[in-house]
Amino acid sequence: MTISSPRSAFEQQLCSQLLSLSGVAEILADRVMALEARLAEVEGQQLADAADVAINDDADELLSASEEKVRMLRDRLAPVELAEPQPQPQPEETAEVIQLTPDNEDTAEPNASSDDTEYVDDPQIDLMTA
Repeated sequence: MTISSPRSAFEQQLCSQLLSLSGVAEILADRVMALEARLAEVEGQQLADAADVAINDDADELLSASEEKVRMLRDRLAPVELAEPQPQPQPEETAEVIQLTPDNEDTAEPNASSDDTEYVDDPQIDLMTA
């Protein structure tokens, strides 16, 4: 029986060390699972932040495009500033003079020569009040 007693003391020591080792492994497994949960939470937050950044980038692009359209519309609606004020035409200046050139001779009368001048009424003058 002396042979079995050292063996049983060794087995007891081995079992207690294995029990301690399994306790350490269990604690490490719990910590790894907690870290995985935290990592998943951080990754989810990063995805949400990336979506917010993408939304912010899209919003910035839309805002820039809208700003440019508003600026363009303002430019179109702004009154045109003239370099010099136009004087009112005198009654004898109410007709525009059109010179016949080779470009517009096709629409002119066939008997007209290139030196002829055609007078056209100015649409800005009201003929009823003149």
